[in-house]
Amino acid sequence: MDRRKVLVGGASALTTLVAGYVGDLQSKPSAGRGASDGHPGNANPGTGGDGPNGVPGFVPEKVELESVDVHIEEFQRRGRTLTVELATTTRDLVQLRDELEELPPALEDGIEDAEGFFSRIETVETTLAHVSGVKLATAQLEGDTLREYADGELTEAELIAASRHRIDLV
Repeated sequence: MDRRKVLVGGASALTTLVAGYVGDLQSKPSAGRGASDGHPGNANPGTGGDGPNGVPGFVPEKVELESVDVHIEEFQRRGRTLTVELATTTRDLVQLRDELEELPPALEDGIEDAEGFFSRIETVETTLAHVSGVKLATAQLEGDTLREYADGELTEAELIAASRHRIDLV
């Protein structure tokens, strides 16, 4: 399995899904999780028996965004799901699309062992919320679908199409 194809393709698909649907968002109040106005970085680094956050082959400290408007708040393994919490200081949808393009190469830096990663992770769930606590979007990517892409059974376009129904705008 080509590591770069897995990492860049999978992260690109997830980012494309989120960024593609961010354009359809309409701001509406919701009960948020109380994010602060700063960017705390990885506020809950977590621990686990398989490495940081319990995910083998994944080092969250190596995932850094240069963006001043989108920040990674948390990586957390919950069972066989890797949860990625993103916070943003802007509601400018065009700017968010541009900022989210930075996510795939940043995620690539964090995955050091694709086989180890896939051995424990079946799903990657991402949440994008405004720092005021208003959740903007959630996305889910199934590990089986990502693995099919990594094995060359799906193109990137097919991966995105197969995952589109897993986006929820809030």
